[in-house]
Amino acid sequence: MADELEDEIQIFTLVDEDGEEEDFAVVTIVDLPEGRFAVLTQAEAMFAEDGEDELELYVFHYGEDEEGEAQLDPVEDDALVEKILEIVDQQLGGDGEE
Repeated sequence: MADELEDEIQIFTLVDEDGEEEDFAVVTIVDLPEGRFAVLTQAEAMFAEDGEDELELYVFHYGEDEEGEAQLDPVEDDALVEKILEIVDQQLGGDGEE
C-alpha cells in the first residue's frame, strides 16, 4: 500500500545551498489570487513508518516552463507562507494549533 501511495505522489529532487540533493514530496497545491503554490515536505519523513505526525512543510511558488517542466521558487513573504499553511491545515483537518 505504501508503494502505491508513493507512486501517486509527485516527488521533486531539490538542491540546497551546499549542493546536497534531497527528495521532497508534494503535500498539496494551493491556488490563490497571489498565484499557485506547492507545499512540500521531505519525502523521507512523509513515508517514515515511525508514527511521526508532524511534518515540516515548505512553500514554493509553482509554475511550469515552456517545456511543461515544473518550476519551484521559494516563497519569502512570511505572511503569505502563514496564510498558505493555514489553508493546508484546514484542508488536512488540523485543529489550527501550532
